[in-house]
Amino acid sequence: TLLRYRKSIIKWRETLPYPQNHMRNVARKACRQDYVFLTDIDIIPSDESAKHLTGFFSRSPIPCQKCIFIIPTYELEIGASFPANKSHLIQLVDRHQAQPFHQTIFIHNQYATNFTLWERDVREGQEHDDSIRVSHEVNNMEFYYEPFYVALDTVPEHDERFLGYGFTRNTQVY
Repeated sequence: TLLRYRKSIIKWRETLPYPQNHMRNVARKACRQDYVFLTDIDIIPSDESAKHLTGFFSRSPIPCQKCIFIIPTYELEIGASFPANKSHLIQLVDRHQAQPFHQTIFIHNQYATNFTLWERDVREGQEHDDSIRVSHEVNNMEFYYEPFYVALDTVPEHDERFLGYGFTRNTQVY
């Protein structure tokens, strides 16, 4: 039934763009933690991600006030079970039931994350270790790159001049 309204929804989105970056800044100001997780409303973190991230940051010193820790983000096929851990996610990738976020829609959105390196790291002996650690550094930043990440709440705020859909997260990363 939503497809019937597609044209009117698109027209509404173009005429009334949502202030995503403003809302991200409002959420950050309300956050009572030292770290923030930059994500989108349609991204669902794993059940114990907060616990694992807390463990990671308690044993890993943060090298700088503006360093970010990118979270490899995947999208699942309809009907695929939500992965219980990293090795289960890799099994879903192998069965073509999961793929890097926006790989088909707009590959540049997450390309610099280098999912191949992260997947190889998980396959090479980390299958049963669900703790969080740094897999590799991302050095090939691209303009269209919009990573999902965790950082100290000292990273710059989002640029509120950007409204609507697209180019809202990447403007903050640079």
